[in-house]
Amino acid sequence: MLQELIKGAATAIARAFGPETAIYTEMVRQNLKRPCFFIEGGDLSEKRVVGNRYRRTTPLSVTYFPSEEKIPVKRNAEMAQVAEELFCVMETLALEDGSVMRGTSLRAQNAGEVLRFSGQYGGFVTKLPDENPVLMGDLTLREGV
Repeated sequence: MLQELIKGAATAIARAFGPETAIYTEMVRQNLKRPCFFIEGGDLSEKRVVGNRYRRTTPLSVTYFPSEEKIPVKRNAEMAQVAEELFCVMETLALEDGSVMRGTSLRAQNAGEVLRFSGQYGGFVTKLPDENPVLMGDLTLREGV
């Protein structure tokens, strides 16, 4: 589910910001083409709800690296504009199977040289029961007076 969510975010960002803005989903050590986005998932969590239904929460983080040639004042204005756009883009993400995930706790933070955007995406998953479940053995009960 995490990789599907990252692909959905990359597709939505590419649609909103155009093909000239690079989008990375894996760490790039050198030759980062700016402006660009870096998308990564966080620690997944899962909580049993009822039976074999679980609530799964997936945090997603988007880091925006602005153009290098802009002076700091214009860079801050650029990051503010990108943050506004990301709130709209990341609110709902379409996955490859046609389902839609809604983001909650969306947050943008100007971290000096970069813009950090994060959100939580959750949904329910149903796990199939085991084919050969481990059952309790025989029980012998003796009664007496």
